[in-house]
Amino acid sequence: MQILSLLALAIMLVLVGVGIVLGAVAVVLTVVLVVAGVVSSSVMIGVWRGKAQAGLRAFLLQCGILAGIPAGMLCAWAATSIWEQINGTLVIVLAAGGLAGALGGAVIALMFDFLAARVHGWLAARLDSAKPRELPRG
Repeated sequence: MQILSLLALAIMLVLVGVGIVLGAVAVVLTVVLVVAGVVSSSVMIGVWRGKAQAGLRAFLLQCGILAGIPAGMLCAWAATSIWEQINGTLVIVLAAGGLAGALGGAVIALMFDFLAARVHGWLAARLDSAKPRELPRG
């Protein structure tokens, strides 16, 4: 009987290990597809608009939204766990939190883009004024 239990335990551990490996592969593939979609769509927006700034802005916005969704869901879940005053199912709470997180991530990405544009303008003006001027020939 102990040998059968040991055999069942070994089979269970192998199956759990295979499941973990397959899950990790699925997660890596999902991340690669999301990243490739974000990068390729940002490049396409930059090419379509004819400016690299537009592609960078799209990249920042998409990354902000993608980072904000799980952050908002986690915050909403923590809020319901701490204060059990939200009447609703967990799916509705997570959806509302994800939406709020996406909105927050978009706002943060747009603020970062605004600051980057200001710093770029300041540096461009600073470097332009530092260029040596040519003397007029006369």
